[in-house]
Amino acid sequence: MITIQVNGSSMEVAATATLQHVLDTLAIDTHGCAVAIDDNIVPRTTWASFTLTSHMNINVFQAIAGG
Repeated sequence: MITIQVNGSSMEVAATATLQHVLDTLAIDTHGCAVAIDDNIVPRTTWASFTLTSHMNINVFQAIAGG
């Protein structure tokens, strides 16, 4: 198990966990969102293969309509 931060909350996941697995586990609606790991945007096309490591800081941003 490794410890990561997701939107400021600690979470333990398997050492083989991918970014997509974490998003699915947390039931995050990924429509219209962006994900940054350690302040770097991660392309959606790599989420399923992006393996996490201990102490990564993940931030999920949702697009908000308005003006």
